[in-house]
Amino acid sequence: MAFNNVEPYDNGTYLVRSLKQPSVCHMVDMNEYDGFGECSCEWFVCNMAPKLKKGIKPFRVCRHLKAVKGYIRLQQCRHH
Repeated sequence: MAFNNVEPYDNGTYLVRSLKQPSVCHMVDMNEYDGFGECSCEWFVCNMAPKLKKGIKPFRVCRHLKAVKGYIRLQQCRHH
């Protein structure tokens, strides 16, 4: 998973450049869904959001959320 496509934006939000379409960025907000996170990508909106709205944590997550969570872990390791 590449973390170099993740850019911190504002207070828990991140811009993640699409690997398939480099001209497209997705907004990831780690404050949503009790810290689980929310992404603006179509896959999240169609597959994950309906489950999260019902209180069900999805088994699979979009690659943008994975990238941001990995980026956050990497930053935490660097600061310790």
